[in-house]
Amino acid sequence: MPGATETRLFTDARGARVKSLMVATESGPMRGGGVSVFYPAFVCPVPAGGITPNAVLRIGGHLNKFGTSTGGHNLKVTVAQGATEVVIAQAFVGASLQFFNWRSELTFSADRKFGFMDSINTFNSLTGVILEGSYSNYAAKLSGLASMNARVRSTAVAFVTYSASPTQETRLIDFDQACEIRFYLAAVPADTVAMNQGYVELLSPGSDPVHSLAPKATLFFGHSLVEGSGATTGNDVVSQLRGLKPGRAICNLGLGGQAYGVGNYSFVDRILADPRAKSCDMIIWGPENDAGADGPTWAAAVLSRLAQVMAIRKSGSRTIICNNVTSTAWSAPYVAAAQYVNAQLAASQWGSLICDLYTPICTAAGGYPNPAYLSDAIHHNDAGYAVDAATIGAKMTALGWG
Repeated sequence: MPGATETRLFTDARGARVKSLMVATESGPMRGGGVSVFYPAFVCPVPAGGITPNAVLRIGGHLNKFGTSTGGHNLKVTVAQGATEVVIAQAFVGASLQFFNWRSELTFSADRKFGFMDSINTFNSLTGVILEGSYSNYAAKLSGLASMNARVRSTAVAFVTYSASPTQETRLIDFDQACEIRFYLAAVPADTVAMNQGYVELLSPGSDPVHSLAPKATLFFGHSLVEGSGATTGNDVVSQLRGLKPGRAICNLGLGGQAYGVGNYSFVDRILADPRAKSCDMIIWGPENDAGADGPTWAAAVLSRLAQVMAIRKSGSRTIICNNVTSTAWSAPYVAAAQYVNAQLAASQWGSLICDLYTPICTAAGGYPNPAYLSDAIHHNDAGYAVDAATIGAKMTALGWG
């Protein structure tokens, strides 16, 4: 029999809410086709925008196994959209467990591109398996180090994929569009399984997910120079800036090859899609990948996109905009165009927010970068990123960021 569903919504004064997306009745007993052959038990429709930034998705239910076989049975939960289906939880349940209640929680990142799964249950003395990848809950909590960059989160369910630089981001699941949460069961052919009940709840921080963040929370968007290409571990510009500003949370949101321009390789599009970017302190560095020999065209493109970013910023939000550094691979017309873009940024309505990285880095003849600061033609080494971090830190202090 199909599962019945209902929806309940509880909202607090700040817009945070707990929402019941599905409470389903019995799936009905189904005969197994093999422990790797999954049959649908419940389907929970999720409306467009129903999964909010930093939400916690609670999923659970009660599973029964019938029959005398000594074989095991499996449980799987996915998020599906169109032809794409991403597994968010999977657990092998040994034959000794005839029935049990289970519950797991998936915590979404602020951009809803990653989810972090945890389960309160042990399944036959083992934790469940988490996919994409193949991470056990145990390993997800205790194994290795977390990744702090934008490209990947360690031991996380990924709802995006990334190409090599220039980095193109492909959404597997776009939570601004409708999707489904699907529950599946599997069992050996001699056994029968059923879910007596299933549920999906959402704990959401509401429409403005930054209302409870510390006032110094900072987003740093940009390209490979932000991501840290050329640096040794812990010596990229963001890591060094964190060292200069203890207690300030700074997110590294740089992706190699991205630019101001419109399209698959635009960090500006990522800014416009990130709800935190409306309110959090934000640093932007990225004109270099829009480079061209025509300074006015390059400047107009950067200023036009910058205007879009500034238009979404709330009153009182604080922004720093880094200007161009140059590359030893650029011809003299490109260097002159970069200098023109920097002059236009300084003369713009946001001139007081410009952090001048060009002057301390590009000290070689002709406006080229000092070779002592480079790991290749344009990317900086540890010493170069130290100069970048010190310059940005000084600008933060000058603007009263602390």
